[in-house]
Amino acid sequence: MPISNFFKRVFKPDPDAVTVKIWNDNGGARGHVMGPMIPEGDQISMNLSRQDGSLTGKQALDLAVRMANKLGVRVVVILEKGDWDPEWGDLI
Repeated sequence: MPISNFFKRVFKPDPDAVTVKIWNDNGGARGHVMGPMIPEGDQISMNLSRQDGSLTGKQALDLAVRMANKLGVRVVVILEKGDWDPEWGDLI
């Protein structure tokens, strides 16, 4: 099942979106999730402890989509030295 239909490719983190950085690590896609700037006092209760590259590309996108849905923002992707897997959705 695809995570989303479309993801927008960006070249730097978007402070108003959940940003996923994906790169190739020895032949496998790895991911890092960066949340948007949240106004002081707002909180999100989600386990985000695995943002150090220990996520696969798909796991990072799954986490980003859940986070974005909870916050009501979009997901954008920084693709560094990696290949986009069409099963993840469309990268525009």
